[in-house]
Amino acid sequence: MPDREPTAPQRHRPPTLDISGEVLFGPAEIEKLVDRLAAALHGQSALVRELAAAREELALRQAELESARLKAEQATETLSTFLNALGHDLRAPFVAIDAGLQMIELEPAEAATHAQSVRRTCAHGLALVDDLFELIRSDAGQWRVDLRPVSLRELVADVRGVVAPRANQKGLFIETRWATDTLADLWFTSDPVRLRQALINVASNAVKFTDQGSVAISVERVGDAALRFTVHDSGPGIPSHILGTLFEPFMQGGANGGRAADGTVGAGLGLAIARRCARLLGGDISAANRPEGGAQFTIEVPAASCEPFHPTSTPAPAATDRLRVLVVDDAPDAARLLSHHLKVLGCEAEVAETLGAARLALASRAFDLVITDRHLPDGSGTDLVALEARPPIALSSACTDVPVGIHPDAVLHKPVTFDAVRSVLAQLASRPRESR
Repeated sequence: MPDREPTAPQRHRPPTLDISGEVLFGPAEIEKLVDRLAAALHGQSALVRELAAAREELALRQAELESARLKAEQATETLSTFLNALGHDLRAPFVAIDAGLQMIELEPAEAATHAQSVRRTCAHGLALVDDLFELIRSDAGQWRVDLRPVSLRELVADVRGVVAPRANQKGLFIETRWATDTLADLWFTSDPVRLRQALINVASNAVKFTDQGSVAISVERVGDAALRFTVHDSGPGIPSHILGTLFEPFMQGGANGGRAADGTVGAGLGLAIARRCARLLGGDISAANRPEGGAQFTIEVPAASCEPFHPTSTPAPAATDRLRVLVVDDAPDAARLLSHHLKVLGCEAEVAETLGAARLALASRAFDLVITDRHLPDGSGTDLVALEARPPIALSSACTDVPVGIHPDAVLHKPVTFDAVRSVLAQLASRPRESR
């Protein structure tokens, strides 16, 4: 039965009065109550929304904190692994050097062989320290790009020459594959120091983890203004779980946690530095496993063609005879070695151990050349570069970069070798006397 419509008396029911005759519950009061209830519900709804948003924000912050905690734990674990490897690598050369020196004493007839072993060990330790400093300088934004003409043939030959001794020891064949017969004759514009560093780090890594077979360096042109270098090896390949983090600092890339078959452990810096070099040059690096086995690393960098550059020939070392050279170095062994090289080359060498002593020597005597270390007890050898009416300055340092604004006449990288000293002397001797 349908609902009945309210009657007129129901629609116009009089308000309810209290005992004093005041209106207790009428239409106006009902309307006010409804408005108050609606306002309260709206406020409650807004509060519920605020609470829900706060809960979502709290959950997001908790997730971020958890992610940060996991990253911190991973970083701590990675750093711990790195420090263990670094501690081993830094200690190992000293142990090997001590053993080599003992063998020289025990077997003086084989002194030359043992000395070569000691030098190889020193080179390994110095390379590790150099990698650490390169990474620090990169993080500090101190890397610079120095673009100049580069011979592709000479670059690849240089890289092969650096990695060949280790490859020969392991019986590995180093192969170069040119995409075209004429590509090797290309001259291009790049920073040869950074590109060489990236290629050597990648090629050295390939040799380290390859125990038999070969390592190949393939070179091809990409368009008209880029080069692609691919280093293939016949090693065990790269574990899939580290492919995504292979170029991060302190990551060891081998299947045995960075340990090669001969037991050497890397600090996990070489590939990180290679990537930074490639990106600094405007390119990049990638890694993958080859279907036929082994790994491959690809470096692609801008390389606009340019005209060949042929420096003038170096004069004969005889022109350096009787040069008076001031050696400024507070390390007695380093100063003694450098002085020995100079004397063999026919120079007169005098040693100053501090910046102050060097200034006194320069003020009281005439020198044809100053070879100074960058780091001295009372300052920097770079201060001598700014002296007026000075002789030529050769700056010696373990660092590869010279500070911005410093322009020495020559640079010697430590550890100083006889050939490097001879080259610097010949370079300076080739200049007219009035320009020195």
